[in-house]
Amino acid sequence: MKVVRVQVKTTTLWNESTNNSIAGLEKGYDFIVIVIVDRKEIVEVAAGSGETDDLKPEYDYIPHFYIMTKKEAMTEKGSSKQLGVSRKVNKESVIKESLRPYLNAWKKITHATHVS
Repeated sequence: MKVVRVQVKTTTLWNESTNNSIAGLEKGYDFIVIVIVDRKEIVEVAAGSGETDDLKPEYDYIPHFYIMTKKEAMTEKGSSKQLGVSRKVNKESVIKESLRPYLNAWKKITHATHVS
């Protein structure tokens, strides 16, 4: 079994950032797992007083896992200083389409650990 180095980076889609950039891609690793957490409002719950003005949203958090080799991450980053993983559409952040091929690509890591 071969030892591989995996770096994990995380960001959230509901922050104020335009492109949710990932830094530190130049460090030593074989694979990077980028975890992008999205949230969906599932229900509004009363905060305790029973007043309708006192409702607050409750969320369901959804993680998305993007697995890349270091070379793939550097290619996606291009000449930018950091790897942008989202963009704004109608004032909401959405994950960039260019990351789709890396979604749940766990076999890259499992395959690499079995190659001598």
